[in-house]
Amino acid sequence: MLFNKLRAEEYMRHYELDALVATSFVNITYFTDYYSWGDPLFKDYMMVPGAPNRIAQAYAVYPLEGEPALVVNSIFAVNAADLWVPDIYTFGSGDEYDVSFKPASYPESLQRFYELHRKPYDNTTPTDALISILKDRGLLEARIGMEKENLPEDTEAAITDALPKASIKDCSNLIRIIRM
Repeated sequence: MLFNKLRAEEYMRHYELDALVATSFVNITYFTDYYSWGDPLFKDYMMVPGAPNRIAQAYAVYPLEGEPALVVNSIFAVNAADLWVPDIYTFGSGDEYDVSFKPASYPESLQRFYELHRKPYDNTTPTDALISILKDRGLLEARIGMEKENLPEDTEAAITDALPKASIKDCSNLIRIIRM
């Protein structure tokens, strides 16, 4: 595991943050050990016709209390099978897969991912999945340190609108310090 939990928690307590949210692929990898070579190349329009020509958004959430979580496209969820982060939230319709044929056997460790493909979370976008994580952890009114440097304006606005009672601080530099 790359993530320095003790250092992160020390800074979170010092700055009175309830959660940290990574938005860049390098920091998502640092927070969770998740890596997929295609993620930094994947554009929004590749998944949604007419969407912007920008790198697809992803998130990792580290709450001060509770389990960390990763947001990943349901297509790539199996890439997260061996992570130390137990909570994987997917987005997308789940229609990308033909799951009519259930395999005779597969490792029990992959059962969770098979289920994610059969019945993914009800999150259309990665930002919907992020909001689901924060809601499930009782962080809708929390102090959240977010790596804003990587967020498009419309995505940041959507997060702010979905969390009107939360205090969201730009912690791009704090996350760099934690990684040092």
